[in-house]
Amino acid sequence: MKTAGYICLILGILSFIGAMTAGNSIFGPCSFIAIGFALIYSANEKDKKESSQTKKEEINNQPEKSKVVVNDSESKSNPNLNKTKLRSYWEQYKASNPNNANEIQSLGVLIANLSDEDAKERIFSLETTARDSCCKIGELKQKTFEHIKSYCTEEYYLLLIESYGKSAITEAKKYNIKLDNTFPVITVEWILEKIKEIENRYSHLSPRTTKNKHELLMTFLLESEDENLLFRKLHIYTSNFPMTEPNLEFLKMIEELFDTHLSIAIQPIYNSLKNNNSQLNQVAINSKIFMIQKEMEKEYESYIEACNNHDISFYVELELAAERAKRKYT
Repeated sequence: MKTAGYICLILGILSFIGAMTAGNSIFGPCSFIAIGFALIYSANEKDKKESSQTKKEEINNQPEKSKVVVNDSESKSNPNLNKTKLRSYWEQYKASNPNNANEIQSLGVLIANLSDEDAKERIFSLETTARDSCCKIGELKQKTFEHIKSYCTEEYYLLLIESYGKSAITEAKKYNIKLDNTFPVITVEWILEKIKEIENRYSHLSPRTTKNKHELLMTFLLESEDENLLFRKLHIYTSNFPMTEPNLEFLKMIEELFDTHLSIAIQPIYNSLKNNNSQLNQVAINSKIFMIQKEMEKEYESYIEACNNHDISFYVELELAAERAKRKYT
C-alpha cells in the first residue's frame, strides 16, 4: 500500500507541474496527490499499530561491545587519539569468531555497514538457521537453493518473494527481531540476485510492451494494489521474466479471445473501406478499433481478477490486442 501511495504521489506531482506549465486543469493531478498521501498515511498507521503490539527485546546471549585500550605511548605520540575506542559488534565478532565471519562474508551478506543492533540480529538469524539446518553458515545459500529447486523452476521465482515475505513476519515475531534481519528476508535478497541473472539472459529481447514503468504502474493499480502482484507484473512486462506454464496458457487464451472479438467487430467497416487505401480511411479504422477496445473493457471487466491470478495485466493485454488489430487492418 505504501508503494502504491508513493507512486500516486510522485506521478501526481509530475502531472501537477506539467499541467501548471501547460495551463491545463490541475484537478486530476491534485486527486492523485491526495490519493498518494492517503495511502501513505494509511500504511504508516498500520505499521505503527503492528510495531506497538510487538516490543523488541535484546538478544541476551550475545556479548556487548568491547573496548580497545590504547597504550600510553600511542596516546602521547598522537594527542588526538582517544584513550579508548569502541569496536563495532561486527569487528568484535570477526575477532572472536573468524571462521564464522569468513563464512558470512562468503554468502554475500553485508554486515559491516549495519548498526550493532542490526548486525547482531542478522548474525543471530544466520547462526540459528545453520544450527537448525545442521549445516555450516557458509553452506546456507547452497542448501537454500537446493531446497527451492526441489519444488519449483526459475519461472516461479517471482512467486517466492511473497511466500518468503510471509515467513519473515512469522520469524520476526518468533525471535523478536526486525523483519529485515530475518533469514527469509536474507533469502529474498539471494532470490532477487537470481531473478536479475535470469532477466539478463533475456535482455536481448524487446519488452512485452513499450509503455514506461510509470504508465504501467498506473495501469496495474487500476487492476490491483497488491505490491507483490505489481512487482511480478513489472518484471514480466518490462524485463521479459519467463512466465509459468499455467500463466502462459491463460495468456494465449486471453490473446485469442481479444483478437477474435476485435477481428469480428472491425470486419464490417474494414470490408467497406479496404478497396480505398486512403489515409482518412486508416484513421477511421483506427478510431473504430479504439471504440471497440473501450467497449471490450466493460464487456470483459470480470476477467480482471482471473488475469491477476495469472500475473497478467488485463488492460495492457487489451491494448496489445488493439495494436495487433491496427497493424493487421491498416
